[in-house]
Amino acid sequence: KPRLTLSNFQSVRRDFAFEVGPDVAVEDIVRQIRSVNRELISGVHVFDVFEGGDLAQGHRSIGIEVTLQPRDATLTDADIEAVSSKILLAVEKLGEVRLRG
Repeated sequence: KPRLTLSNFQSVRRDFAFEVGPDVAVEDIVRQIRSVNRELISGVHVFDVFEGGDLAQGHRSIGIEVTLQPRDATLTDADIEAVSSKILLAVEKLGEVRLRG
């Protein structure tokens, strides 16, 4: 295992809920999110998978928590929004994916 390094800066957790089509794998979503910024994103965890309700036939809602751990400075709202936008763009590249309201 790599050596543990701790940060003096507060981590930030951000939740996303994606509606995905039947051909989109949860593992691919997690991989895409991690690839956005490997140094800043310290954790990606699926906390909910839901089917049915008002979702289209065969679609699922995937709830994902992303942990951002800065190493050099406290994150500003603009920093968090920039990373969130990059995450959305990366996940949407997988195909039939949209952010749930």
